[in-house]
This record gives sequence, C-alpha cells and structure tokens, in this order.
Amino acid sequence: VHVIENVNRQNRVQRELAQQLGREPTPAEIAVEMELLNRHALDLVADGLADGGEAPEVEEADAVKDVKRASGRVRELQRLNMEPLSLDSPLEGEEQSSLADFIVDEGLVDPAAMTDRQSLVEQIEELLLELTDRERDVLIMRFGLDGDTARTLEEIGNGLNITRERVRQIQAKAIRKLRAPQMCSRLNDFATA
Repeated sequence: VHVIENVNRQNRVQRELAQQLGREPTPAEIAVEMELLNRHALDLVADGLADGGEAPEVEEADAVKDVKRASGRVRELQRLNMEPLSLDSPLEGEEQSSLADFIVDEGLVDPAAMTDRQSLVEQIEELLLELTDRERDVLIMRFGLDGDTARTLEEIGNGLNITRERVRQIQAKAIRKLRAPQMCSRLNDFATA
C-alpha cells in the first residue's frame, strides 16, 4: 500500500517539477522534492562537479552516496510505475503479505449476513401471516416491506378506499399484535445479533 502511495507521489512531484522547470526533472531533483534527499547534499555534489571533479572531500563523498541512493529510489519508483503490479507480489517489508491481502471488494456480500437477512425476512413474513389480510396489507404498504417505497397514511387510505385515520388505527392494532410477547420472542435471535 505504501509503495502505491509513493509511486503516486513520485508521479505528482515529477509532473509539478516538469511544469516548473520546463524540462523533465532529474531523479535527484525529484528525490529532493519528495524529501528523500536534502538540498544541501545535491548542492555539494553539483559544486564538486563544477570544481572539475577534483578529489571530493569526505562530506562531498557522503553527499554523492546520498544522491545515488535517493536517485536509485526514485528510479525504482519510476520502474514500478511502468510495470503492472501483481496482486500476489509480496509487499515491501512484509514477507507474508501481498497487495491482495489489503484490497477489499466493497460489492462483496458477506454470506453469513445474507443468510441472516434471508432468515429475518422469512420470520417477518411468518409473523405477518398472523395478522388479518387488511392489517398485513397496511403494514406492507406503510413500511415498504414488499420492496416498494413506504407510503403515507393518506396514500394507503386512497388505495384501500378508507380514511387516513382508519389506516392509522389498523396500523396501530397490527403493531400491538406484533409486540405481544409470543410474537416478539420469534425475533429475539435477530435483535441480539
């Protein structure tokens, strides 16, 4: 995951530097912007090259190593950007983990949750069978239990040719029946899950 973030960051920095400089930046320039290398080390190396390549001082020699290391890291990120990443390739610093271990399919439905939901739907359907046809119809329409959108008291009343108040009374009576202890106990397993 960090590798992908670093590749994306390297791409962004490279694009921004190319716009600023009017040319493609060197790996060392990218490394400085990504804070893989400090500007002082790059300046020391540039000064050493400008002096005609005389024997570098100790500080310059260390700076050369730092520039090479950071430039190599940038080149590696550029290489990774060009190669497709395998989901099975091991992650950096993780011997047992691969990229696939960290990718989640958001559309995947948990089979246990799907089974629980189906069982709940079946239990609700069984409970609704304990009601009169009119009570069942009112609750199904009122709460959208048939997959349709929930309807207002007035919409239900118009459909059943009764008043809004009568729909409310039927709804209240049906809910009272469903709240009875013998009815509620059939849904207790789902309430604790």
